[in-house]
Amino acid sequence: MLRRSEIAERWARLTLREQEVVEGVCSGFLNKQIGHRLGISKQTVKVHRAHAMAKLDVKTAADLAKFLSSAPSNRDACCFSQQV
Repeated sequence: MLRRSEIAERWARLTLREQEVVEGVCSGFLNKQIGHRLGISKQTVKVHRAHAMAKLDVKTAADLAKFLSSAPSNRDACCFSQQV
């Protein structure tokens, strides 16, 4: 199990866009839906998702969700925390 400091450090390595994509994935949105909400293509979402997973050292979406539940975040500012 990771320490809080290591979780925060890994989360801070992500760009803001990678954090947004991760939050979209963990909120259950499809890549196409995430792209639409963020104004980027589905392929760009896939690239950000892959980079984020590599930086966080997770292999699956389930691991990503588990990590996100422990990560510091400003979810109130995230476009996936509210209905649009």
